[in-house]
Amino acid sequence: QQGGVNSTGTLTVGVLGAVNATLLPTGVIKNSGSGVLNLTVAQTADAANVAAGTANTYTGSTTVKSGVLQISADGASPGAASCLGAVPNNFVANNIILDHNSNLGTATTRGYLRAGANLTLHANRGIYLGNTGGYTGAGGCIQAKNSTTIQVNGVISGPGAFWAGPGASVAGGLVNLNAVNTYSGGTYVGSGALQTMVNGAIPTGSPLTMGASHTGVNGTYFNMMGTSQTIGSLASTTGFGATLTDIPQLQFSGNGTLTIIQTANTTFNGVI
Repeated sequence: QQGGVNSTGTLTVGVLGAVNATLLPTGVIKNSGSGVLNLTVAQTADAANVAAGTANTYTGSTTVKSGVLQISADGASPGAASCLGAVPNNFVANNIILDHNSNLGTATTRGYLRAGANLTLHANRGIYLGNTGGYTGAGGCIQAKNSTTIQVNGVISGPGAFWAGPGASVAGGLVNLNAVNTYSGGTYVGSGALQTMVNGAIPTGSPLTMGASHTGVNGTYFNMMGTSQTIGSLASTTGFGATLTDIPQLQFSGNGTLTIIQTANTTFNGVI
């Protein structure tokens, strides 16, 4: 597939009315002129997936609305081609937008960005978590497939919630947060491991909820990696969207400190 614009425009890619469908672009998505192309992956039915090619050169934002965009690489320097288009020359707060498609109601309240291979997101790619519809937990999810790691170097901002991992049996990999993030929603870990590599990777006061893993093998982990974080309430659940049996684990390594701002009673049935 190829898409392009001569002036500013939006290319929408999705799977209409299909369940568990996967669209695999085999061509290059690029600008055909001097305009800005914004790529939107819009899910119109549960579990519609799009896998992006690696040589896209479009400029503009990439938006995932309730669907899954699977990527395998990002560019190492500004201007380089990648699954997400050309790497911005400077930091762009909303280069990647993860949000809810309001047409789906409460069926799927977040957009998913999934790493299908080990990769590093460039620091110029800010990630914006939307809160369309205002549903509890609406926002965006970053997943890494089993045995893979995604390094998230850009700042995560916006009114939505941040999710790591839940919703797929294949999402048992590592999600590393390498920036001081500012999103205002909650933080949810549902499969694999969320690791904080800098102080303040979890915004101050963001409630942390950990769920049993969808993978059934790797468990669910939050590892502070020697950093210090100040969260809101700490809680656990038997799973997001399903009842599961794995026990979530909160791990410390090094001399980091976890500060919990607890304003109401919650239950954490996990391992610390």
